[in-house]
Amino acid sequence: MSGDLHDWRLQALLDGELAAADAAALLAEVHASPALRERLGELTADRALLRQAYAHAMPPVPAGAPVRRAASLGVERRGLVVAGLALFGLGGVAGLAWRGGASRPGAADALAEAPAGEAGTMSAIVLHVGDNDHGQALAALARAEQLLTLARDQGRELSLDVVANRGGLDLLRAAASPDAARVQRLQAAFPALRFVACGQTVDRLRDQGDDVRLLPGTVVASSALDHIVQRLQQGWTYLRV
Repeated sequence: MSGDLHDWRLQALLDGELAAADAAALLAEVHASPALRERLGELTADRALLRQAYAHAMPPVPAGAPVRRAASLGVERRGLVVAGLALFGLGGVAGLAWRGGASRPGAADALAEAPAGEAGTMSAIVLHVGDNDHGQALAALARAEQLLTLARDQGRELSLDVVANRGGLDLLRAAASPDAARVQRLQAAFPALRFVACGQTVDRLRDQGDDVRLLPGTVVASSALDHIVQRLQQGWTYLRV
């Protein structure tokens, strides 16, 4: 496939112009290709810089002009792309690029960084931990407990998955997690809370000779990307810690 066609598909992904199934398929290609990941990073960075440069220089919209299709994108497609980019370490750049683009505010931001008040109305949430950063792990656990406690106090049902991949898997490793007791306490307190480990990360570590042992009750998905995409297609909301 030519570079131009690759760029066209990646641009369509960032614009939210791909159907959910097509976006998921392309994200899987990106996941498997270092060259595509690098190119996607370049495109998202270019967009972020352009948005910043022209944030205060947007021309007025003529009366009666058609509304850009990007302004009415479904949450599912935006959330799917946000999740995919975050898994590749590009989520912050993607969020910055989108924030200046939609005339109807809140679509991408609500998924990427929804405050507790907005998240308190959601019924199914995915929290993602992808870095070997104890602060991020603690923030994910605190956020999960906050959201689940709020739902319980309000008499609402809330399903919540904490998905860990790459360095974030240490949160769920019996020999490495500094928060094992807290994870188990939360599991016991909230039956609708699941901790999900990325199977690809587990397999890679085992191939390197690492004896990976996960905390009791941890669910192993085929990959973090597959699990998050599946949840988004089921109507769940993705929140970036």
